[in-house]
Amino acid sequence: MRKISWTNTAAAVCAILQIVNGLCIFLLLIVAFHVLIDPASIDAASGQPVTVYFLGMNISLNDMALYVTAGAATVPGVVIYMLIGCARSVMYFMAFGNVRQVIDCSRTQSPFLWENVQKLRQAGGLFLGTVGLQLAYAFITMILAFGSMSFSANIRFDTVILGVTVLCVSEIFAQGARLQDDQDGLV
Repeated sequence: MRKISWTNTAAAVCAILQIVNGLCIFLLLIVAFHVLIDPASIDAASGQPVTVYFLGMNISLNDMALYVTAGAATVPGVVIYMLIGCARSVMYFMAFGNVRQVIDCSRTQSPFLWENVQKLRQAGGLFLGTVGLQLAYAFITMILAFGSMSFSANIRFDTVILGVTVLCVSEIFAQGARLQDDQDGLV
């Protein structure tokens, strides 16, 4: 029976998540461009999610209610929504890339390096930055939705937990790096 390498599994999961987010970036940019070229592809029935028809697919945008006026979604609203989604995917792509680099580094040498601490801190900051991006998006929608002063933010709690966890792990790695420096100083 073959022994499972959790390091290889974690690296593979990070690589898959990077690929998925890379595809999201590409598709969101294409759909945003498509909406700019063909605004008629937007369907906004009242009380329903906004739908963009693209290459035979129906892409449903759930939290677009503030951009729908008189049953029609505004093109800038849909494009802003797509660009915010693209920015979030870029942040996830970079964060999972940093985590994967730390995992790859741990295969060949001690993981307790200051370089790895920085990468983990950046990854944690990027995960938490996506929450800030959602708050910024909610603020933008509040400003652009004329006559509406409601503030609605769709914050994912699992992303907050992931960001805080990665930052905690970075502090553990920092303590390990301090101990590694002390040990190297004694030798």
